[in-house]
Amino acid sequence: MTPGDDTTYPSLDAERAQNKTGYESNYVSKGDFIRLQNVNFTYKLPKKLVKKTKFLNSLSLNATANNILTFTNYNGYNPNLGFQGDALRPGWDTLRYPNKIEFIIGVKAKF
Repeated sequence: MTPGDDTTYPSLDAERAQNKTGYESNYVSKGDFIRLQNVNFTYKLPKKLVKKTKFLNSLSLNATANNILTFTNYNGYNPNLGFQGDALRPGWDTLRYPNKIEFIIGVKAKF
């Protein structure tokens, strides 16, 4: 092999076996992604319908979904790496889990 050849695995030598630097190009992964992060729906019931109850002035229903979809070819858990508190190693994957998917429903009533 000559320098610059593409390989799947790094060469085996004493320094690389200890992985002192932690930087190997075969561990680099393309980290671009598209995320649908927040969707919110609200429906306010018509006043005519609400007034029929005789005790409500308004009623609305809402639903929120957070972190619904992430489209990526990234190999790790979370393509959104950021700095994670260390400005000297931006984009370093520390195997953080992605944010949880949340579904929230609610009712707002005024009496």
